[in-house]
Amino acid sequence: MIFADMESIMRKIYKYCLSLTKSACQAEDLVQETMLKAYNVKSCEPGRILTISFLYTTAKNLFIDEKRRRVTGSVLKCKLLISQRKG
Repeated sequence: MIFADMESIMRKIYKYCLSLTKSACQAEDLVQETMLKAYNVKSCEPGRILTISFLYTTAKNLFIDEKRRRVTGSVLKCKLLISQRKG
């Protein structure tokens, strides 16, 4: 893959991530996480061809994982506050 191709792909992934997050900062973070995940997969499986679909799916899954973590964290904070009020 040539650098020009990579730049074009990252712009597409960024636009997609921005549509998911609605935040430029979060979209940039999500792009970085997506590319890091792709790099790790390519390192473990050098013969594997990574498509743009793989990157979109990876970005979506990472976005969903982060949303789940936030919800879980919020629920735990609420439970902690409730238990402190009772105690």
